[in-house]
Amino acid sequence: MKESQGPGGWLANVRGLAGTSSCRALGLVMAAAAPWAVADSGRTAADCPPPETVTLQSLVNAARSAGGDCGSRGLRPAQPALDWNDTLAAIASQQARWLARIGALAHVGESGQRLGDRAHAGGYRWRRINENLAMGQAAAGEAVADWLRSDEHCSNLLDPGVAEFALVCAITARNQRVWVWVAGRR
Repeated sequence: MKESQGPGGWLANVRGLAGTSSCRALGLVMAAAAPWAVADSGRTAADCPPPETVTLQSLVNAARSAGGDCGSRGLRPAQPALDWNDTLAAIASQQARWLARIGALAHVGESGQRLGDRAHAGGYRWRRINENLAMGQAAAGEAVADWLRSDEHCSNLLDPGVAEFALVCAITARNQRVWVWVAGRR
């Protein structure tokens, strides 16, 4: 998987998508997170309602148990259920809050770190890690459905090599939801 460009070029490209229908476009990378609050420096933002962890697990694991056609990435058979991971939730939450502040999607963190580095910094010693990003979907189920229609995102969601995950949300100043999925295996 190719990760995002450095801070010089990617932000302008991502911000260019913010006002278009591509806002519902999906982003891809690998990591995790938890709290649902949006920390916003100077911009108005709101918290996503905190869905029950068991609801998110049911949603994700239902998609995994069905398997699917990930297009160019091939057919994926049914996959084992994933466990929720609080460390991944914290990592994903930090990324979601930052993306909500900038109003764009990026697989590079606020300080320019890629997912693997963000995960290590957050205390997750991974052997395998992946991340999906989405913006504009009103509910987690919509984000998961959109990821299943994207070859790379579907491949991450149905990855047989991961064992645990987190799926978090933050809301931008323009009232758009940003979804961050991080899954991994230690």
